[in-house]
Amino acid sequence: MTYDLRILNSSGPDCDSASEEMGLGTLQLSKSLQKAMLQMRGEFMGGDGRSVDYGRLATSTLFKHYAALAGRLRTCTVATLSEPQRMAFFINVYNALTIHGLVSLSCLPGSVLEVQYFWKTTCYNISGLVFSLDDIEHGILRGGLCMLASPAITPNTWA
Repeated sequence: MTYDLRILNSSGPDCDSASEEMGLGTLQLSKSLQKAMLQMRGEFMGGDGRSVDYGRLATSTLFKHYAALAGRLRTCTVATLSEPQRMAFFINVYNALTIHGLVSLSCLPGSVLEVQYFWKTTCYNISGLVFSLDDIEHGILRGGLCMLASPAITPNTWA
């Protein structure tokens, strides 16, 4: 079965140019994404502590900055990270991609579980390879094989 992939960082600045100008290496870039996520949480989290105002978030300057950071993932060098750094990097990227995927939906569901193939089709280009949420969770974080977005990726891709 094939799916239409939504590569959410297919445009914008890349790691080689804009990130280096700002002094952001690959690991620092993932930390910057995490910091932006925490800022968005603080600014757009509902009073109940569980809901997010994705409509306001999507049009915010903070989200534009966040999307620009995600664009820089395309040319980052993951191979130079140690295994613990790579895990931290992909945990941050997984969370960033989940938020980015929800914000990019034209109609926000009551639950992400209602979005057909959300984890299989929501992707980032990282180091020139396309990763879905499933690829990151099951192929990288859990040490299995990435099956959909980048079938050539194995647990030894960066070894």
